[in-house]
Amino acid sequence: MRILFVLEHFHPYIGGVEFLFWQLTNELTKQGYKVKVITTKFDPKLLEREIINGVEIHRINCKNRFLFAVKSIPSIFKTIKHYDLVHTTTYTAAPPTWLVAFLKNKKSIITFHEYWGDLWKTLPYLSISQKFFYRIFEKFVTYLPFSKIVSVSDYTSNTLVKSG
Repeated sequence: MRILFVLEHFHPYIGGVEFLFWQLTNELTKQGYKVKVITTKFDPKLLEREIINGVEIHRINCKNRFLFAVKSIPSIFKTIKHYDLVHTTTYTAAPPTWLVAFLKNKKSIITFHEYWGDLWKTLPYLSISQKFFYRIFEKFVTYLPFSKIVSVSDYTSNTLVKSG
């Protein structure tokens, strides 16, 4: 099986989500799956394309996650035809991944690590317009009809169900 991952950030970016997908992609390649990751080139020192531990990585030259949502579309279109399914995560990687998977009739998986919902309103470092935008954007992502939705915890699953 061939699996394409579209992720805002990936190894060597440091974070819990990035560590999870680094472990997952490495384990899948060990089990014989063909794995490719399309992600941001957040550091200019990184190569645009490389293979690490059998995981093929294609980095789009942009640091901004919202810009990645647009700039990744041509690469996803070009690449997805060689893969059986595509896996993404919230937030900005989700819409382009779903769109291309839908247009190319490919199965798509999204992993929700969290769902903030009304908690966006409580963040003190965001402006009112940012709180509104992020909340609406998150809600939009929950309505995209992915083939499979994975949540990493019962809490996230319950908040997704409650959100509709």
